[in-house]
Amino acid sequence: MSTELAAKGSLATRNKPSYYVNSLICVGIMLLFRFIPPVEPITALGMNILGIFIGMIYGWLTVGMAWPSLFGIILLGLSGMMSVADAFKSGFGNNTILLILFSFILTGVLGTSGVAKWIANKLVSFKIARGRPWVLSFLILFSMFVLSSVISITAAIMVVWSMFYGICEVYQFKKGEKWPMLMLVGIAFSGSLAYQLFPFKSLPAVVIGNYADLSGGGDINFFRYFIWMLITDWIIIGIYLLAMKFVFKPDVSKIKNSDASIVGEEKLNPYQRFILIYFICYIVAVLLPSILPADFALTILLNKINTTGITALFVLGLVFINFKEGGTLGDMFRPINWDLIFLLVGALTISSAISNADTGITAWISQVMGPVLQGKSFLIFAFLLILAATVVTNFCNNMATVAIFTPIAYNLCIASGAGVNVKAIMVVLITVCSTALITPAGSTPAALIYGNKEWVPGKYPFTLGLFAVAATFVVMFCIGLPLANVLF
Repeated sequence: MSTELAAKGSLATRNKPSYYVNSLICVGIMLLFRFIPPVEPITALGMNILGIFIGMIYGWLTVGMAWPSLFGIILLGLSGMMSVADAFKSGFGNNTILLILFSFILTGVLGTSGVAKWIANKLVSFKIARGRPWVLSFLILFSMFVLSSVISITAAIMVVWSMFYGICEVYQFKKGEKWPMLMLVGIAFSGSLAYQLFPFKSLPAVVIGNYADLSGGGDINFFRYFIWMLITDWIIIGIYLLAMKFVFKPDVSKIKNSDASIVGEEKLNPYQRFILIYFICYIVAVLLPSILPADFALTILLNKINTTGITALFVLGLVFINFKEGGTLGDMFRPINWDLIFLLVGALTISSAISNADTGITAWISQVMGPVLQGKSFLIFAFLLILAATVVTNFCNNMATVAIFTPIAYNLCIASGAGVNVKAIMVVLITVCSTALITPAGSTPAALIYGNKEWVPGKYPFTLGLFAVAATFVVMFCIGLPLANVLF
């Protein structure tokens, strides 16, 4: 008995010695990097912010998500850029964080109710997909592509991941197995590409708007843009699927050898039917602002509420009804991945700080890029510009990256005298800046992948993110740019 009590009262930790070594390195980078003399136009503040950023990335990769993010936010608040309270407000008050939080609750109900598994059963029951793992993989990525092209990418990822977990349950795939891991990254990758399909989405709108301002009213044909984006996106997704099959070679025998009886004719109970209809209504509500005329009263109202508000309202509805089968509000919070929330808070806060003009970091990027690109032939010019944008967008917020690179690219294109097709460069920039999956700070999809450590463990987020970005770069330079030169 005394032995049992001693065991219960012990101060044992789950951490290995390497955890504390890496933690010390992480803290050291955050605290000491600022003493490195800054290179103009980077300021002393900029070096401080860079040190916090690099330390956070090191911590995310080696020790965990939560405390490096929290420590980084506190140090950001002590840097002189903002107060600690404002730093936390910037992170936890971010619209994306709130959207993900509410999405976790809504999609969690979809999963715990059994509806996600039912949807998954229907998807795998298609005769064309039964026993054909790569057809099934294509259908999943296609469904993500369609959904992400019309609604928020964050909401789309949460929805499709939830349904995909149901598919894994059907085929008895476990967390960390290669096929689910590749597919979860592929879903986020497909969504990142699809989100730029229409020119009215946020990132392409910034690029196209900047181009119009810089060129004195020049426009990029929306139909040609759509065709170009559709072709290049699916070439990239096709390469990812081929790499899954022939390079990464996951074991898909569970799908190949599955008995057709796995897909039963299960009927939904009344609660499940309600949740399914309720969820469809949610998707429709999110889609409506993109479908209805802009001057409709309903469109104006939904745009004011925005995707986060719509998601919150649907969560509110479930809490208000309080189904016996649905559990309490506390039960709804259980599916939330708090490590992921903390990671996103840290990534979004620090990437915004890096883009601040007071750090001089964006000015340094402009200063370095100008002489490198000036006077080069078209191919070398395009290669270096696309490569630079690809690298920078994986460490800075992608919206900040396009804000930096659009005027740089335009002015250098005009000054180069190399017969550069400015419109072609602009649309290529949209794609390379959209697929920032190497680090969690690059984009929300990247942060979601890094935060999903149970399903995508170890260094796989970095490895697969690097492959996705490299494939995008190669396709953009070898196919996307020549095709854009023809279309624009």
